[in-house]
Amino acid sequence: MLLALSWWTLSATSARADDEVMQGFLNSFDIPISDLLVKKHDSEVRNLFSGLSVGLAYTMPATRVQRELGLVRDGGRQLASPTLSVNFKYTIVGSWFIGGAVPFYQNPDRQQPWNPDFTYCFGYSDWRPYTISLTYCNYGGNRFKPGEGRKATRFDQGGWSLGYKFPLPKRWQQALLFDQSGSIGCNTGFSYVKNFTDAVTNEERLHKKKLSFGCKYTIWGWWYLNFAVNYYPDKSQKQPWDPDYTYGFGYFDWHPGKISVQYNNYSGNRFDGKPAEGTGKFSNGSFSVSWSMSF
Repeated sequence: MLLALSWWTLSATSARADDEVMQGFLNSFDIPISDLLVKKHDSEVRNLFSGLSVGLAYTMPATRVQRELGLVRDGGRQLASPTLSVNFKYTIVGSWFIGGAVPFYQNPDRQQPWNPDFTYCFGYSDWRPYTISLTYCNYGGNRFKPGEGRKATRFDQGGWSLGYKFPLPKRWQQALLFDQSGSIGCNTGFSYVKNFTDAVTNEERLHKKKLSFGCKYTIWGWWYLNFAVNYYPDKSQKQPWDPDYTYGFGYFDWHPGKISVQYNNYSGNRFDGKPAEGTGKFSNGSFSVSWSMSF
């Protein structure tokens, strides 16, 4: 499916854009070592922190939720408590980065075992179209104080994701867009988790895989809609909290110092209209207000 979508993208692209497509492939995973030798600022302190961005995000469930759905360290991404998160991302060179977040729960008693004390990511992700990305992220029940017999994090329960970004063909965009400032960018990807907990047996299983396809429709300025569909090659690996599709909308301005307001729904949405209890409804999503700054 991933290869089929990529082939469709290439075949749908005009001959004039062929060079753009090839350039995107060739630039993927580029490591511009020379950039490390360039001092962007006169101050050594500023140079030390160059490439670092930090942010704050306040996220609130769309409705009051007493308890999420999940097991041990593995569960849904909806929240039972409003959170204030401190986020950071450090761009090492080019599009190579490390990042993470520390959430603070407004109602600590509602923090579930799979709600993390911290999250972390690293890898290569280029925002430009026709590029390939490879990232690792761990959003599981990571703990600063894991307790006796437990680990602060389970690296094998994080997810590896291989993705490819591309815009819709221009003739399609012209037919769908309401404003010339808008755009429609899409992506397709494959994700892999080595170790996960099964909701039926409550036992650990291996090699969870997922394929995805999604698009972001920028309506006007920074206002947008997004939608993604997921496919699980092994149906037995799909857990009650794993969605068939996700969606979101809002106002997102990536520039430093700007405020963004968004709604996202990552709950167990189902195409057949039969989600697990406590998932799959608009009320199972969350609203967030975020702000960031860069050095």
